[in-house]
Amino acid sequence: MKNIYDLFKISLLSIFVTFLSVSCSKDDNKVTPSTTQSSTTTVTTTSTTTATTEEFVAKWSRLEVRFTKGHSHGYFHGNPDYPVKYLKTVQRFYFENKNGVITPANDNPTAIRWEGSNDLAGVSLSGIELIFYDKEGKRINSLLTTGQAPNHYQFFFIADNFTAVASNTTVPTQAEALRYKYRDTNPEELYIKGGNYDKNPNAPKGVLRREQIGLKGFFEIKRAYVNFDLKIVLGYFTTKPAELTYSTLPANKVMEVKIPIHIYHDIIAEDKQIEDAMREFGVSKAEIEKDQNDIIASDLSPESSGTFL
Repeated sequence: MKNIYDLFKISLLSIFVTFLSVSCSKDDNKVTPSTTQSSTTTVTTTSTTTATTEEFVAKWSRLEVRFTKGHSHGYFHGNPDYPVKYLKTVQRFYFENKNGVITPANDNPTAIRWEGSNDLAGVSLSGIELIFYDKEGKRINSLLTTGQAPNHYQFFFIADNFTAVASNTTVPTQAEALRYKYRDTNPEELYIKGGNYDKNPNAPKGVLRREQIGLKGFFEIKRAYVNFDLKIVLGYFTTKPAELTYSTLPANKVMEVKIPIHIYHDIIAEDKQIEDAMREFGVSKAEIEKDQNDIIASDLSPESSGTFL
């Protein structure tokens, strides 16, 4: 097993080189031109296909926030969704909208677990996708991506209430702990082309769009052994400024949800993974080792995921 983890560490170091550029092939970084608009345009009058804030708030019933552990090829590529109990690659946190009152689902995990890195940039990445559903279970993200909506709406990600855990005594700022990159596509439900790693290159693909919306993106996790609350805030702008920082707190908030995040392990410190996971999940060494062994024995290729951001 140690030899396998040694190979894994070498792979992480190579990922570091590719992440710094975050520059895909020409096809992967192709950007959809932004929609032009008048400076006096409002969301309720620009287009019959643009939902009003009231319509969006009334229509969505369930929000899935999907986190995917991944790596870089110059763009984000998710790791396989291994069928394990604790060391999960894909994690989900849900919210329900009941007559305008937003509440976390009863079966959510106590926190989303991340691995970070205190020493190397770009080696620990987490994709994040926001998927809104109506009462019939139909995906309705298009309410925020069609018509003039992209010129008025944007999600922001604010980290708050940092606390140090384990042997860590340093509480970072958000800028020290995280970096987020918007990776919205047109159409919104499709992933970008995954270059040589795409197992289904002929399937329909999304094109990166110029407007920052925040339904798709990924985090670089730059610190380990800290807990915090991730606030996801949807802002509305009569005329949205270009290139707003992802951690902006908008004056006009349409909605806000909060998710506890635990960065419980330094991804480079492989010899501490069992110890850190036992502490975080409150389970035995044997249970964590089972997850590790199931991942190693899995038939899933490390590059088999279809999640490209």
